[in-house]
Amino acid sequence: MGPERLRDGGTWIDYQMESLHLTKRRVSGGIVVEAPAQDIWDVLTAYEQLPEVVPNILSNVVTRHANGAVTIEQSSLISRRLNLVTEMTLDVQADEDKRSLVLTRTSGHGFLEFVGSYTLKAQGNGATYLQYMVEMVPCPIFPMPIVETKIRKEVPKMLLAVRDAARKRSSSREQ
Repeated sequence: MGPERLRDGGTWIDYQMESLHLTKRRVSGGIVVEAPAQDIWDVLTAYEQLPEVVPNILSNVVTRHANGAVTIEQSSLISRRLNLVTEMTLDVQADEDKRSLVLTRTSGHGFLEFVGSYTLKAQGNGATYLQYMVEMVPCPIFPMPIVETKIRKEVPKMLLAVRDAARKRSSSREQ
């Protein structure tokens, strides 16, 4: 599929799903956030609080290693109706200078491959463009049409949730 502009409430969200292989998909989404990049970065890297921000994350167990590396054991809901839950261990690569955060699946179930990334780009007017991209191969037990439909719903929700948390952080910092 080509790029789309989805509307949720009064917000436009850039969205695209590409088929890279029979079962491999690349999904990207982006949104303009009326907040400084630092506030968005602080929301994304407060790993322990992600279940409070991102609607489909059920739990996060964060391990911060002595060398600065971070590992997250995460449970996420794919479908409430079908009771489909993924559990993954994610390796986190955070580059604050480049405002880039990469989450790579190292083990778990639900996805055979999963590499998600967030990138922040200042817009010059105090706003920031938040982009999310994921390349994934779901486990064969998850029907691809269900995964595609769910991802199309969840990526915009996740972007809006991060936006709202960053806006809240910005406004509380300004007071």
